[in-house]
Amino acid sequence: MDHFWKGKKDDPDLNLWGDITKQTGIFIDVGSHTGLYTIVGLISNPNNFLISIEPSYLNMGRMMSNLRLNNIFKNLS
Repeated sequence: MDHFWKGKKDDPDLNLWGDITKQTGIFIDVGSHTGLYTIVGLISNPNNFLISIEPSYLNMGRMMSNLRLNNIFKNLS
C-alpha cells in the first residue's frame, strides 16, 4: 500500500517484477494478497501463465474482484 498511499511513483520491486514478467513464461505469486503483482505480471505479457496463491479467503475475493475490474479473466478459479 505504500506504493499508492505515500506518494511513491516508482516501486523498485514492482518495476523489477514488471521487467521479469515481460518474458513469456510460468510465474508464481505466493502470498498474492489483493493481486497487484499478479495484475502487473499479466499486463506485462498477456501470454504468461501466472499462478497466484493466497490463503486468506477475504484477500482471494478481493484479488478476483481486482482481476475482473482490470479485465483479466484468464484462468480465474
